[in-house]
Amino acid sequence: MNPPALSQRRSFVATLGLLTAIAAFTVDVSLPAVPAMVEALATNLSRGQQIVGIFMIGMAFGQIPAGLVSDRVGRLPVMYAGMALFVVGAIASATAGSIEVMLGGRFIQGIGAAPAIVLSRAIVRDVSSGKEAAKLMSLMTMIFTAAPVIAPTIGALLIIQWGWRAPFLLIIGLAVVILILVRLN
Repeated sequence: MNPPALSQRRSFVATLGLLTAIAAFTVDVSLPAVPAMVEALATNLSRGQQIVGIFMIGMAFGQIPAGLVSDRVGRLPVMYAGMALFVVGAIASATAGSIEVMLGGRFIQGIGAAPAIVLSRAIVRDVSSGKEAAKLMSLMTMIFTAAPVIAPTIGALLIIQWGWRAPFLLIIGLAVVILILVRLN
């Protein structure tokens, strides 16, 4: 019996889905932390809410270079570099003692998340075409769509149990899991 094609393996599809969803999950899991974070970092709510916008700006800056560099040097080195940068930004965010450090960490996270978004779609194009590519994209979209639905609830539960830094620690853990899945697939 022949093993299933790469694009049909569940772990491969799940990995691509997680890569696609990492940015949405990162934004939405951290939203419930904003009020407590604002108080802990002695800033105001409007400044605290910038953790979303600055993450998106970093993501916007990172997407084109990630795609171009991955076309030249390959998908995996860029994916590993992006996820490593994402983890560094997540660690900075989770340990921030000031809003400036938090915003810097979120910007770095955004740049690090950009390759995951761009390259997950490029990988679909690399390994499939036609109906198979459409099927892969729809499965990835299902995972992507679920992330912002469940993330705020997860974030709120973490904050109740362990405080405002907990969602940022979860983001670190999720990034490490994704790195392992990328390596295994």
